[in-house]
Amino acid sequence: MSDSEPANLTFVQAIKPVVASESGKAIAPEVAAIAKHAAQRHGSAVKAVLFYGSCLRDAVYEDRLVDLYLVVDDYRRAHRRWLEAAGNRLIPPNVYYVECGYSGLTLRAKYAVIALEQLTAWVQPTTLNPYFWARFAQPFRILLADDHTADRLAAMGAQAIATTIATGPQNRGDWAARFAQTYCTELRSEKPNRPNLIVERHPGYYQKIDACLDRHPVRAARHQAWLWRVRTWQGKGFSVLRLIKAAFTFQGGADYLVWKVQRHSGVAIELSDWQRRHPILAAPFILWRLKRLGAVR
Repeated sequence: MSDSEPANLTFVQAIKPVVASESGKAIAPEVAAIAKHAAQRHGSAVKAVLFYGSCLRDAVYEDRLVDLYLVVDDYRRAHRRWLEAAGNRLIPPNVYYVECGYSGLTLRAKYAVIALEQLTAWVQPTTLNPYFWARFAQPFRILLADDHTADRLAAMGAQAIATTIATGPQNRGDWAARFAQTYCTELRSEKPNRPNLIVERHPGYYQKIDACLDRHPVRAARHQAWLWRVRTWQGKGFSVLRLIKAAFTFQGGADYLVWKVQRHSGVAIELSDWQRRHPILAAPFILWRLKRLGAVR
């Protein structure tokens, strides 16, 4: 099998039912509510919503940011401005903030927008950057998808798992090491034990993957030692570009930051319209004010 072909097709086909079963599990009504609210922003271009991350692991939604992906069929249809669509295609994904009320609670989410075709392509081993395959090698849930789209997304998750195995440490059960390796290619603030926590919260999922791996071994991709050095530099560059892009899309995030600080410290500040529109650009000024008021150390 050449590197241009889907990695380890037999393993992908074997693990796909496991991914489909996991991704099809029921989700909390809070997640369904915020996912539907986010999807309404982008209209009929949205073909599915994917739920993943710490809220899925912890089953806690209040006072947290729910992590979502909106899978769309076309960037131009999904975005009101052509520049947003172009940025999403060149440096995926665009990231946004959304909140809504639910049974007296305020739910908050960070969601990314990605085209189905691009997501499918970027979990292949021929993609240098592990940003997408590392995320969807972890458990996720599929919402608001028809059967055909759900099937394609399960196949995408299976391929993400195969790519993570093929490009990472080859010892059986080395999931924490594989995720830690991908973290080194991004600008991340998580504690060093986060990869272990991911695996510990979903032991049954990774046991099923390892059992499938015993029956259908995955061939390691070539030249990985050299490629990971390149991935590290390229990935950190992509992280910076995504942060710059998010400064213009993550509207409402500054209010979340101030609300979070007020909840923990009792210190409240008022934001300007510009700070609300550009939370990342405004973050240094907001943090300086909070520090001066004693809200942060």
